[in-house]
Amino acid sequence: MAIFPGTLEMLFGLDYDFEETWGVSQVTFEAFALGTLASILALGIVGYVRGNKVRRDPVTDPSKDSEAALPGV
Repeated sequence: MAIFPGTLEMLFGLDYDFEETWGVSQVTFEAFALGTLASILALGIVGYVRGNKVRRDPVTDPSKDSEAALPGV
């Protein structure tokens, strides 16, 4: 698993030297991975909340509006 490397190896009883493979402890790696996922989730939630007005307001088609038509067309 990319978020929690070494988990399946531990589950199946295989040897896996996490620090030698990744260069950091497993706790540090997972903290950064979960922190990144939390940041992406927070950004998505903020975008969703701030986009509420766009989702709520109906979209009008300017080509069907006679006043919005280009002059001379």
